[in-house]
Amino acid sequence: MKKNFKLHFLFSLFPLASLPVISLSCNSKPILEIKRKQPSNSKEPNSSKWINPSLLTSDGKIKGSASAFKNEILKYPNILDKSDPAYNVFEYEESIDAKTKEKIKTIKKDKYGNNILNENKTKHIFKDFYNKYFNFANLLNNYHFRMYAFTWDEMAKHFPYAIRSYSQYKGKKNVLFMTLYWVERKYEDSIGWFDALQKSQNKVSSDNSSVGLGTVGLEEGDIPYEEAHWPYYPGIVHENKFLTSAIDPVPMEFEYD
Repeated sequence: MKKNFKLHFLFSLFPLASLPVISLSCNSKPILEIKRKQPSNSKEPNSSKWINPSLLTSDGKIKGSASAFKNEILKYPNILDKSDPAYNVFEYEESIDAKTKEKIKTIKKDKYGNNILNENKTKHIFKDFYNKYFNFANLLNNYHFRMYAFTWDEMAKHFPYAIRSYSQYKGKKNVLFMTLYWVERKYEDSIGWFDALQKSQNKVSSDNSSVGLGTVGLEEGDIPYEEAHWPYYPGIVHENKFLTSAIDPVPMEFEYD
């Protein structure tokens, strides 16, 4: 049967604040680490776990600006690369439009008319951008992921109860708080989730209007489902509900703001 969740029912299934949580044990939660400089006594000289020294300043900060880095994450929030078999939410097929003779992309359907979910297991092929700066672990096969970079002002606005843990970074505009979110794939095929994607994309686009983010869809020029933003913070799909399936924010300090 086609999953036809209403948004409030979706909230009862998804890990949204103040409602039942789809939880993972501490041992199975995703892990995000910012790559660091290779120690001089390292026995893994060619390991990809270390950051390229050319990306760091002499005092260990990330070269470049925090705002430019945030913009890249806003444009490409999915950490998986398109070459990863698990990148797509659905199975797709291309056909030729009878009138325009142009290629169109559609979601494959089963014999009952339901969307066919992509069941491939991830090989953990990350976008080059993420590979440069981060190490990931415990990324389960049946989940999809998004990265979001909070500024101090965003943290203070949306999560005032949490910023005490990061007081040493108060007001620092050259620091971003990297947060990784996850959602189980089986919930991504629902009307409620599509609605949440549209609202999330529109709100994040509005809050970051200078970046020029698009709308979600399958038409040419649209943001695909695989790169759509999620409800990372209150006010996106609901006044006080948001995805709580996320790691604790990891501070990342840059050369300048």
